[in-house]
Formats: sequence, C-alpha cells, structure tokens
Amino acid sequence: MEEVTDGPAQGWAVGEAAGDEEFRQAQPTQAQPTVLRLRSRLATPDGMTTVANSVRLESGPSGLPPRATQAPDGPRGLSPRTAVGAMVTSMAQHLAPLVGLRVLMPPSRLAEAVALRGARVTTASFTRQTTVTDPRLGERTDQLAAGRYDWLVLTSARTLVALRELGIDLAAVLPEGTKVAAVGPATATAARDAGLRVDLVPTSGSGGADLAASFPDEPGRVLVPGAADPAPGLDAGLAARGLQVDRVAVYRTDAADSIDDAIRLGWPDGFDAFVVTAPSVVRAAAELLGSPGPTVVALGETSAAAARDAGFTVAATAAEATPAGLVNALATLRKEAR
Repeated sequence: MEEVTDGPAQGWAVGEAAGDEEFRQAQPTQAQPTVLRLRSRLATPDGMTTVANSVRLESGPSGLPPRATQAPDGPRGLSPRTAVGAMVTSMAQHLAPLVGLRVLMPPSRLAEAVALRGARVTTASFTRQTTVTDPRLGERTDQLAAGRYDWLVLTSARTLVALRELGIDLAAVLPEGTKVAAVGPATATAARDAGLRVDLVPTSGSGGADLAASFPDEPGRVLVPGAADPAPGLDAGLAARGLQVDRVAVYRTDAADSIDDAIRLGWPDGFDAFVVTAPSVVRAAAELLGSPGPTVVALGETSAAAARDAGFTVAATAAEATPAGLVNALATLRKEAR
C-alpha cells in the first residue's frame, strides 16, 4: 500500500501583497482616494489547472486604513491583507476541489493527479496479470505481417508488455497499410513509445464500446491481442459496423494474492470513494474484500456496469480516462456529499 501525500499547496507560486501598514505609508496625503488592484495567479504543479483573480483596494479618508471595494469571492470592506488572503483561499479551493476526500484506487499516473487536487489517496494493487501463450498467436502474427488485417486494436498498455515478453515486436511486423487503434490516451502513448503510429483514439469515453463507435462504417478485418477475459462491448460494436474481429489472448488478469491489512481494516467506511479503473479491479475487490464497498467512481461505462453487477453503488462515471475526467467525476461526488 502506498499513500500519496503530495498536498495541493506544494509547488504553487503565489505573489506577495503588501500589508495594511505598507499600504498606508504608500498613500498620498491628498483627499483623492488611491486605488490599487492586486492580481494573483495560481497553478497546480502539473500545470493542468490555472486560475487567476484580482481584488480592488481603495484608500479611505485621511487617517483611515484602506479597504477592499471589489472582491469577487468575498465581502467588501476587508483590509488588504484579509482581502488578498480570502482571494487566494478561494482560488486554492478551485485548484483543490478534492481536499480531504479519502480515495482508494489502483496505482497509476491518475493517482498523482487526484492527490494534487487535495485528495488523500491510498493506492493498492487489486489484480495481478500473467502473460499467457495462445496457440493461435503465431498464426495471427504471421497474418498481421502479411497484411491480412486492416486494423490492429490495442485495448491496454499491458498488451504491449505481454507481446514483448512473448518475443513479438509489433513495430517490426506491422505492415504500412494496417492502421492502429487505441482504447485511450494511456494506451496510445504506450503504443507510440513502442514505435507504432496510432491512427485512431476515441475523442470521448474510455471503454471498448466507445472505441468501436469511433470506427468508420466500412468492412474490414481486425486483430485484437489482449486479455483472456475481455469485456464484450468492443467486439459487439465492431461487428455491428461490419468488421470481422479476431482475438488472441496474451495475458490473463486475476485477483491479487493478498491485500494490505490497512486497506482491509479501512474497508469500506475508511474511504469516501473507490476508483474502479477496469471491470477486473472491482471483481477482484469484491473477491478480496467483499461488497458492498465504498462508493464507486468508475472510469467508463463498462467499469460502472461491472461495479453495479458486483453489488457496489456507483456515484459517478468519468467521461474519459484522463486526469481531468477522473478529477471532475470525484468533484461531482464531493459536491453531492456536501
């Protein structure tokens, strides 16, 4: 178990504003009031979110301290120090909408993004993946190299790892005329890192059905190397578009052998949200820890459906498997809880 502790304030750059005394010393002595507008900008360390705001300060009659006359996120009439503090606090709340939310999820780059938005993130590996040898793999690979497939579909980065372990370099065997589709941004990045060009990534959604919906309506033959127990949405969607789908298993996903005692003790009331990144995660959680568990925030409709089938309550579904998509879904859960 690993707890991500990076708080939302770490790494922020905030400008300093003068306090009341400095402001009074800077005032001219004439009756005409002095107006000063202070602007501030905050950004998260990963640069994903930036917010800006300002406060208008105006000097009062001679001998009286200056006060805020325009503060969008707070009452007027505050001292400069208090007004600027209220402004920055409001901006920080926009940058860290998940402050204090206790989130349990599998380890990934998404966990870091959630922690940066203020959540108390605990990561745990609920599944283990094992490379398997499908007896059809050699034949399918030869057909791919010979140009018999119009599309190669990648449904996870784990597929690329398994194929390398099996001695297959897709970049070396993929013909020029065969297009590559990836289920989401993370898989697409892994494919490019492996030397493949990626021709199709869904513009919205994060499941197999969303990928199938992105395909053009034209016949063709598709090779899908991947999990031994895939979700049915992709194959059904591709078949509905007139595509012939050939699958070959390269890895198997099983529940982890054990789970950390701290997570077992905290399940379910010690967590406000359980992020389900794949159907296999929620099935493994139910096997290891039981259901119902914490409220689920799912990545994609396929994961949400699997969570409901396993007896979990799904509070929100991320529209896409990206940091922004997950943070927005968790923020929705946070707002509903208030």
